[in-house]
Amino acid sequence: MLHFFDSDSGFFLCQGISLPTDFQAMASTLQQVRVPYDSTEPIAEVFRRSESLLLTDEVRAERPHAFGTRLLNWSIGRTMLFPVAYLGKVVGVLTVFARTCEPTMLETEYEQQDWIALFAAQYERLYKLEKLGAVKALSQAAEQRRFLDFVVQLNNLVEPAELFRQFGSEILRRYPFNLFALLLPDDEKLQLQHIMADQKKYYPMANKMLDWGDKNPYLIEKADGATSLAYIQRTSFHFPDVQEVIHLPMADKDRSGLEVMQTVRSFLIIPVYHREAVVGVLWLISLEAPLAIAESDLHLLEAMSNFLGTAMANAKEYYSVDRERKAVVDLNDDLRNRVRELDTHATRDHLTGLFNLRFFEQRIDLFIEQLRQGQTDADDLSLIIMDIDHFKQFNDTFGHNAGNLVLQGVAQRLNKLVRSMDIPCRYGGEEFVVILPGCGKKVAKRIAERIRADVEGMPAIKGTKTITMSLGCATHKTGESSQQFFVRADKALYEAKNSGRNKVCHAS
Repeated sequence: MLHFFDSDSGFFLCQGISLPTDFQAMASTLQQVRVPYDSTEPIAEVFRRSESLLLTDEVRAERPHAFGTRLLNWSIGRTMLFPVAYLGKVVGVLTVFARTCEPTMLETEYEQQDWIALFAAQYERLYKLEKLGAVKALSQAAEQRRFLDFVVQLNNLVEPAELFRQFGSEILRRYPFNLFALLLPDDEKLQLQHIMADQKKYYPMANKMLDWGDKNPYLIEKADGATSLAYIQRTSFHFPDVQEVIHLPMADKDRSGLEVMQTVRSFLIIPVYHREAVVGVLWLISLEAPLAIAESDLHLLEAMSNFLGTAMANAKEYYSVDRERKAVVDLNDDLRNRVRELDTHATRDHLTGLFNLRFFEQRIDLFIEQLRQGQTDADDLSLIIMDIDHFKQFNDTFGHNAGNLVLQGVAQRLNKLVRSMDIPCRYGGEEFVVILPGCGKKVAKRIAERIRADVEGMPAIKGTKTITMSLGCATHKTGESSQQFFVRADKALYEAKNSGRNKVCHAS
């Protein structure tokens, strides 16, 4: 039986066993046993000490272990374990079983014979090849997973620059090229859009080529060079060593590009497809050494270019849909703004910004109806009507522009003085109203007095003229219509004006 030590797992693994047919059960069991390196099992001890070991009944009795117990159960008389060395290093353990308990020739002659070395080298080589194959298989599986992840990631990208960067990085990682470039069709021309280098020392060359490409787009005509020909004929062109063909006739644009790169050695041109349509051209350039591309690698590069074409189309479609979506969003925003603007014009007074008469009439009717049907928690509803004293005289004296400034100033103060739930409105001319939901007589009169006092101190013309207001209040009575409610507040206003102005009166 032969064991080799597997450094990756830390176990001794059985590499082969040969026993008579009546010991096949034993062979099957031993084949599955994994022996830890640091265990006290005989195989591990022989390996660590580099010394052979004879297991007899006496030794097994003195040093019990699982291996010895199994041998006893299978009626094995004597067992000899030998370290297997190769180039001076122990690489495994050979175990020889004997039915008899008598010494065998193998034991007595082992120290004088080095017969195990005859097959040790071969076993070690085969074992290493087996491990190398396993590592290679794992590496290939990991690379396949990485490539699949790359394809999925590529199809999820929507930013063209990031799409090119990811794809170019993968190409330069897989193949020994130094420059990677993408040309895209634009108005009957192929324009160099992106270029990247695999090393910092080639960044200046990449920038130089990009500048050259901006000034020298390829016309989509066969005579304009190999790049145009690859695009038109839908075929790849590979020049393993450009220096061997540099002296041959070629298109002026091709020669101009090679002169810019100077040290170019290999040049690969691949058309990029999407749904059988050519959507671009790839350049793969080696600046250091000639590169012979195997046919299988060329097919893979062409397949990868198709992935790029699909990803580019997906990104373009995403941006197209995204632009349409944004256009719809912008249109909806514009419509909402226009609706708000129309609503503002319909409900707001354009001079003061307060709610207008139309809005006042709608809201006062609504509040009274809610009170009638018990649809509001508020039991009270009050109304303040106010009028700027002697406003006509003010307008006649100082002009309508000055009068408008006064109206705007009063409106600003109203907005600051009323509660957040109150509704200040411009009723018309110099007359204002405030709807006070949930407000009784006492609070309404207090708010009205606060407005009167604040307006009284408001300068009208450069601090030389002040204005005053007269205010009338009313609190809604059960069963009262909006018109009746307004008339009572209006009578209170006239009472304030007739009794000297600049005061507040509350309707009975």
